[in-house]
Amino acid sequence: MEFEQLASGFCLIEAPRWDGTHLWFTDILLGGFRRLNSDGSVDAWLTERTTVGGLAINQDGAMIVSGTGGIVWIHPDTGATGTLIDTVDGESISGVNDIFPDGQGGLYFGTVDHISMLSGKEFFRKSALYRVYQDGATTFFHDGIGFSNGIGLSPDGRRVYIVDSAAGVIASELGADGSVGATSLFCELPGIDGMTVDAEGNLWCAMIQSGDLTKVGPDGLVVEIYPVPGGHPVAVAFGGPELRDLYVTTASEGAGEAALDRSLLDSVPRTASIYRVAGAGQGMPLARTKFQLG
Repeated sequence: MEFEQLASGFCLIEAPRWDGTHLWFTDILLGGFRRLNSDGSVDAWLTERTTVGGLAINQDGAMIVSGTGGIVWIHPDTGATGTLIDTVDGESISGVNDIFPDGQGGLYFGTVDHISMLSGKEFFRKSALYRVYQDGATTFFHDGIGFSNGIGLSPDGRRVYIVDSAAGVIASELGADGSVGATSLFCELPGIDGMTVDAEGNLWCAMIQSGDLTKVGPDGLVVEIYPVPGGHPVAVAFGGPELRDLYVTTASEGAGEAALDRSLLDSVPRTASIYRVAGAGQGMPLARTKFQLG
């Protein structure tokens, strides 16, 4: 497997998303979200919003952006912005990490206790998985997650996966009406961060602690392990003209510590990178959300 470096100079790159032409991504520490252009230049928006671990693209071109306090949206072309969701059942959302379209206009999102995390308090075992529908209604799926991370759907749309970085990948069966069914630990992979699912049902897992990209089969068994240049892989996504290229993002040494203590940010080297692995597999198109915004 050959890793081609496309961009570098960042701290902790999350949420790679392919829109059919460009790759979008975030940086947990440097803030906001960014677009990697074909000439290698990078444009940035909403850099004042830090701890952004997830992105989705709305049908009107707006970007759906996670982070502390919930999920917001912004139109990159106009700058118009607003809040998508900041409460669930009347309770304020401390933070949202990854988000993923549900294929029906809404999206799944995993919560994280950002307030406790950023204030040095205990934040593990406080994550949960929710779904927000196109009309704004929300459904609770399950909690008890050590720290929520990557989210994905099986090719048939009957199973939703969410990463628990403390344990591995959790799978929930979905009913025909989208309701959650049996939930269990699908694959034990402590130290995992992001994850994506290919068209054959394989899970590609960014193992930030071991420095590897791990491919897991539809049966939950490890198929292959690939070392990532420089280590610290954070997130993965398929893209390119035929969705056959795998994009892998990484973190700089010490970025994880700085995510918990922002006073350490100046000591973090800007070495986080985006890599492309051409022809790694066959990805699936990323659905767009269909929220009525603004």
